[in-house]
Parts: sequence; structure tokens; C-alpha cells
Amino acid sequence: MKIKVDVSRLPEALLIGQKQEVTNAYEAVQEAREKIRDWGKVHRGINNGKYGAPVFWTPERNAIVAQLRSEGKTFAEIGEELGKSKDAVRRQWYNIRDGRAQISKGGME
Repeated sequence: MKIKVDVSRLPEALLIGQKQEVTNAYEAVQEAREKIRDWGKVHRGINNGKYGAPVFWTPERNAIVAQLRSEGKTFAEIGEELGKSKDAVRRQWYNIRDGRAQISKGGME
């Protein structure tokens, strides 16, 4: 059910106040969008350029995963060391193994 409001009958002060509230809300949303856009530009990293994607898996961390796997560590042990779940480490390991993730050569030493 839609309700029609005859704005010509409302006090002008009320309308001005509501317009200001709407303007303030719109400006706040625009500002938040700009901050998110800027954050995405800074944190884009190696995640295939996905807009605003957070970057945890850096080439250096990938190298650590590869090195620890070569030493026989389990996904759970690696996850504990990196502060990630064993499932997150497992998924990243498959990306590394299949060549979908970059590895820093310096991190392997």
C-alpha cells in the first residue's frame, strides 16, 4: 500500500530539514564509497587485480608455505604459524602448486 503525501501542506521548515538530512546521508555514502575505492587501490596486491580484495597471500608468504610444505609440515602446522586456518593454507598451497600464485625467490632462502 502506497501512501501519497501532499508536500504542499507540510511546513516549509520540516521539508528543509528533511532535505538537509537526505543531503547529509548522501554525502556520507559518497565519502564512504571513496574511502573504499581508495582502500582497494592501495591493497589490490596480487589477487588478480580484484577490486578492493584484501591481500594476505603475498609472494613472500607463499614462499614460506612452499618451504614449510617441502619440510613436511602439515597444513594445520603452517596455518598455526601464519595465523590462518588449515583450509586456507590448503587452498593457497594448491594455488602455489598449480602455478596460480606467485612465489618470492628471496623468501625461499
